[in-house]
Amino acid sequence: MSKIIKKIIISGVSIFALSAVPFTVDAASIEYEEGKIVKDGGVVKIPLKLSVTETEAPLDGFTLTCSTDTLDVDCSFEQTGDTKVIPTGKKAAFASLADQGKFPAGNTALGDLVLTNNQTIQKNVEFSISSTSSITLPNKNNITINAKFVEKEKSNDAFLGSIKISQGRLSPEFNPEIQEYTIYDIADTINSVTINPTCRTTGCDYTVSGGLSVSGNSKVTLNQGANEVTISVTSENREETKNYKLNVLRGDTGYNSAKLSTLTFGEYTLTPAFSKDVKEYTLTVPNTITSLVKDMKYTSEDGNAKVSIDGLDNFVVGENKLTITVDNVTGSETITYTINVTRLSNQQIEVLKYKNGEVTFRDSEGIQNTLDEDEFKKQYEKEYDKIKDGTYKFDDKGNIITEDEDETKDEEKKDKKDKNIILIVSLIASGLVIIIISGILIFKKKKPKDSEKHEEKEEIKNDAELEKTTEIDESGIEEEAIKKDATVDEDATMNVDEALIDLMSTKKYDFKDEE
Repeated sequence: MSKIIKKIIISGVSIFALSAVPFTVDAASIEYEEGKIVKDGGVVKIPLKLSVTETEAPLDGFTLTCSTDTLDVDCSFEQTGDTKVIPTGKKAAFASLADQGKFPAGNTALGDLVLTNNQTIQKNVEFSISSTSSITLPNKNNITINAKFVEKEKSNDAFLGSIKISQGRLSPEFNPEIQEYTIYDIADTINSVTINPTCRTTGCDYTVSGGLSVSGNSKVTLNQGANEVTISVTSENREETKNYKLNVLRGDTGYNSAKLSTLTFGEYTLTPAFSKDVKEYTLTVPNTITSLVKDMKYTSEDGNAKVSIDGLDNFVVGENKLTITVDNVTGSETITYTINVTRLSNQQIEVLKYKNGEVTFRDSEGIQNTLDEDEFKKQYEKEYDKIKDGTYKFDDKGNIITEDEDETKDEEKKDKKDKNIILIVSLIASGLVIIIISGILIFKKKKPKDSEKHEEKEEIKNDAELEKTTEIDESGIEEEAIKKDATVDEDATMNVDEALIDLMSTKKYDFKDEE
């Protein structure tokens, strides 16, 4: 067979073979728009773009399917833009909204491939998409997805967990459920207090207001006395609000005191006069009085203190005990006032005053009378004798002095006398110390003179030995030396005497024992 015939046969077979195999070149491709990938918590959205070449005919609609290498990550499709997407789980049908429902040449945004992580840990995912049409798909199919975002439920708690203060004491002890407190024991010299609340749960907001002014939502400048301060608390979800009220006391306001500030019994006089720091008293009532319920009036330093009274009525003739017990607000202190009540018999009287020959007294029925002393002596001889023998003592105005008052004066006299004695002893001791120091200084001064005298004697003796050829009246020298010694001793003695005289003349004390 010739070469020409062989070429013709081969060419014919080749043409037939090519005509028998269908032409399958892809008309379009899908790409990821990587610059527009969005990561939000555990969700990644990858925009898809369809690219159709200019030489190809418009592309019909198609279906895409997605898959991942882990069941922890779901994939799906989401519509964006003008492309019609009908998602059904991991599949979605894509259709063009252009004329005739076909995708034209050029680029068309398809929508998003959505990958969702269902775990609270970060995932590295391999994913892929497939198509029912002859479309070229992207090769890069790996991505990292953050952990699943779990939105925390916001708290509805508007209670405080604590209240810390820079000055004073908080009463009662803090409890989140208690919303009214008193801050006390702040000195009058302190003009501000820092209040630092904390929330019982995280996320709440609070505002501090009140007092004279508030700075930094914590430092409260205070007025003297009582200051109203409010801590307004709002829950994290903004649905609940609580108000904590603080009564801040600057200075001595009497809060938490267990003392009375006043105590009276009508026309009947307490002995001694009432003082909040004195705990025991005496009181005399007429025979007709068996109760002081209507007469007793009192006020406590702290109006919130608890006051208990026992023995206020049913008095017997003679001695009766009335007690007033005060408990402070916090229960940390209790003070009891005792009043020893004497109810007179129907024959007794109570002498009140003796002045200018007249006696004033209260009889057994509580009626006050005044008689001249002759008439008083006739009616109440025994009581008159007590006036005359000094059993009853009266002050300059004629008012009777009770035993308690008399004892107080005696104690004051004794204290004054003791102080005077201590002062005298101290001054005497100081004088002795001064005399001793003066003596030491004077005798120190004397010593150099004695030394000078001795050196003079030695010098005279040496001169006598060295100058034997010279006629010297040794007896005269000795006589002069003796005179000089006498002069030195006389001077020294006079110095001591003069010092003592000077000391005594400048330290004169006149002490008078006050009786």
